Amino acid sequence: MKLSAYSCRTFLSVLFLLFVSPIALQCQTAQINKSAFIESNGTKLYLELRGTSRKAPILLYLHGGPGNAFALVSFRAYVGPQLETKFLVAYLHQRGVLNSPAVPDASQTTANYVADVQNVVKYLRTQYPSRRLYLLGHSWGGTLAMLSILDKPNLVDGVIDAAGPFNTQTSLTASYEMALKWARDEHRLDAVKELEALGPPPYHNIDQQITLSKWAASAYGGIDQHLSEARIFSRAPYTKPEANWQDVQISISKAMYAELGQVNVEPHLSRLRTPLLVIVGNLDAVVPPFSLRSGYAAYGGRKRWIDLKQSHHLPFVDEPAQFIEAIRSFIR
Repeated sequence: MKLSAYSCRTFLSVLFLLFVSPIALQCQTAQINKSAFIESNGTKLYLELRGTSRKAPILLYLHGGPGNAFALVSFRAYVGPQLETKFLVAYLHQRGVLNSPAVPDASQTTANYVADVQNVVKYLRTQYPSRRLYLLGHSWGGTLAMLSILDKPNLVDGVIDAAGPFNTQTSLTASYEMALKWARDEHRLDAVKELEALGPPPYHNIDQQITLSKWAASAYGGIDQHLSEARIFSRAPYTKPEANWQDVQISISKAMYAELGQVNVEPHLSRLRTPLLVIVGNLDAVVPPFSLRSGYAAYGGRKRWIDLKQSHHLPFVDEPAQFIEAIRSFIR
């Protein structure tokens, strides 16, 4: 069953660490099931820790959006349980999302998001000093992962970027071109008309971005072609979509829209040496794989490129087994 239109739209469209105490802890011989609040730049960030208690590597998951609760819930349900058998998975609720409290729009900046990631890494390094630690980011989360290592190249042991743009404007232009080609090839006159009227990026307001995202998410089978509402909401405590999820995402996206349009890490990639895995979906018109090729080619460290042939923008939904195997092979 495809996801409802409401939930699909939620997908369309980043100092000092204080001691924190666990707010929920279930001790088991082989598993960690723990949650904590972490102080970061004027707010508290909610972090779930799920996985093996053995000294396996940590995956810090950075969800897409920004502001997209659904991005975290779907990842947690689709591939979370399998990853947790091999790793300790840390699910970060980014500022203002799900269990992390709301913050003023003025604090929704890329600099704060980067500081948030770095503070959470510091917490994890303190709590689990002997474990390797990897950032695993999807879409905006992949971009955030790259931003987080620019001034701290030794922050983590590796980065996994799943469909996260290196250059926002390059990816938007590629998305427009790919969506328009699909519309013309499929004789989708409604899409052709809207996209031609819209014109290529850059865009100056979020409504233009939403128009592009609508058609990019519909192209080549659609972003929701393998989404099952029953599966997404099969894992407690998220058993149904909350009414405010969409409003939160729109609010955060609007607050960050101008700044996000200027994000470009490509000029810095040649000097980075952190091991990098890039996972892309061959059918992804939201962040087309070809928009990442130049940045990947320039990257200065050990790197691996995985192209999942049957995946759109959600490779962990479209081809979960292949997605998990790519991560296991990279970290092995």
